[in-house]
Amino acid sequence: GKKAGLDMAVASNGLVLIKDEKLKNFLDSLVLVRFNLSAGRADSYASVTGMSENHFKKVVENIRKCVRVKKENNLKLTIGILMVLIKENETDNEAFAVLGQELGADYVQIKQCTYDSKDKPDYIVDDYRNLEESMQKAEAYSTEDYNVIVKRKKMNYKQKRYDHCYGCNFIIQISGTGEVY
Repeated sequence: GKKAGLDMAVASNGLVLIKDEKLKNFLDSLVLVRFNLSAGRADSYASVTGMSENHFKKVVENIRKCVRVKKENNLKLTIGILMVLIKENETDNEAFAVLGQELGADYVQIKQCTYDSKDKPDYIVDDYRNLEESMQKAEAYSTEDYNVIVKRKKMNYKQKRYDHCYGCNFIIQISGTGEVY
């Protein structure tokens, strides 16, 4: 894709990383890699994902490795980390911001959980306004080289004014099994 002149990006849960000898070339082909890390602490991660705290440590180490390779090779790559805010991780805002900064990410993003059913699932935060203080504390970790982004606009319970989103029609996804959608 890069050779064809396309800006390439990857979103990953970060559990599996390509082999060390291929990592530099892989990262060099991207403009963005975003890791979907479900929490700022290992215990919250285990609760959210249903996996062990060791999986959290593995993801953190893989992010750390990508940041190191980026810096060692002066790659023009943005490394971001995403946390979708739900009840199991709603106390992790500040820890998530600290973790992203310690890892050397370019940014972390905290956003609402989107659901497509008419009934609100039990794991959805009831009122994001109750988390405002912790979100402000997280944002205070932003610097000139590191950005903590809280997607408040979508946390205000505004209804969409359309029935169908066509944006997904333009996104190519490759599943863990290698199938392309």
